[in-house]
Amino acid sequence: GFLGSFGRLVRTVDEPGLVMHAPLPFAHVEIVQHERLRSEAIIGPSKGLPTDAANTQLRRTQAAATEVLTLDDNLLKCTYAAHYTVSNAESFHFRLDDPAEVVRAFTEAALREVVLQRTADSMLIGSRADVQTKMREHMQKRLDELQSGIQVVAVQLDEVHASSNPSVH
Repeated sequence: GFLGSFGRLVRTVDEPGLVMHAPLPFAHVEIVQHERLRSEAIIGPSKGLPTDAANTQLRRTQAAATEVLTLDDNLLKCTYAAHYTVSNAESFHFRLDDPAEVVRAFTEAALREVVLQRTADSMLIGSRADVQTKMREHMQKRLDELQSGIQVVAVQLDEVHASSNPSVH
């Protein structure tokens, strides 16, 4: 973890034990669990999204995030998840406003880049292990460039289906 004062880093705390600091709101100790596996998933429109009118925007965002164009101009719907840990607590906390959103965005970008280099048939009936590996490598490279403090453990491509909209094909 680390000790912060007025929103800035004072010192890093690596060992467990008592940490003396000024009272809140002047200073605080932030504990970051490095070994905790975190996940961000795009579940798509068919899996557990609420159907009420208040969540229409959420449904549109999730549905749009799952649509991916292939090399042969077919539209596929995908559900996927990224699993990651914190490799650098200072970067994770101070360099990113919303780490979960960064992981979701980079996962989507990696999926689009990797799938755009493949045909629909290879995505629908081919091995997903290669796609998942390339997505993880692409994400890690971009996250390292950002100095995010995030270590991507795995990317899981859950479902891949052809689009139900026939006008796209």
